[in-house]
Amino acid sequence: MARHFDEILAVLRAIDDETMTLARRVEQLVDGMIGVHSINPALHRVLLEETPYVDGLRSAHDKFETEYLGCYTAMVVSTGKRRGRESVGMTAQVLSSAVAGVIHDAAHRGTLGTPILKRELVGMVSAYLLGPR
Repeated sequence: MARHFDEILAVLRAIDDETMTLARRVEQLVDGMIGVHSINPALHRVLLEETPYVDGLRSAHDKFETEYLGCYTAMVVSTGKRRGRESVGMTAQVLSSAVAGVIHDAAHRGTLGTPILKRELVGMVSAYLLGPR
């Protein structure tokens, strides 16, 4: 689980670069998340379904969650759209949940490596970040 957390955070840290266009950051986010979850989809399913109940992981998960949401928050802020502090946090939460949900569902359904999934997820993230608010 710790290795999985580290792999996800590595993807998010790599896109925390405001010199990249938002479109490039979104594409790298989607590519990275697909890559991390393509390694062993069955193992990821077990991690999601079983390990939240294992004692001793709460601290690691809390630390991961703080940085994870922080990276998404930075991406939201980088769009330059005016949002209140509370709205930025909620936008980051919704975005991270949407990406995780699509990725985990695709892994479960066996569609994670399909080009159309990548295209649709990139489009969804881009529209959410740049659409009207």
